[in-house]
Amino acid sequence: MKPNLTVIQNNNRALAPDPQFVYKLADALNCALQIQSGRQLIYWLGTGEELSNLEALQTWVRSQLLEHGLHPTSQTLAFLMVELEKSLNRWEADQ
Repeated sequence: MKPNLTVIQNNNRALAPDPQFVYKLADALNCALQIQSGRQLIYWLGTGEELSNLEALQTWVRSQLLEHGLHPTSQTLAFLMVELEKSLNRWEADQ
């Protein structure tokens, strides 16, 4: 029984997005949408534990990659851009 648990744990790790890929996507989105530095988006995009908008954006990117089963392709950034714009528009409407 123990080997099965190890396989499941290893499979879960394999599903986690590469941190460098997450950072690059978050940085590209940050630049493309000209998101200001600060902490305004932490509770909207992040978990509340991040220290900056960029860190919250990284958390959001990671969750989107997992939720949608996205892999590094040329279409991933475009998809995330549309989803982030929708999310930020909802946030602005709530303000």
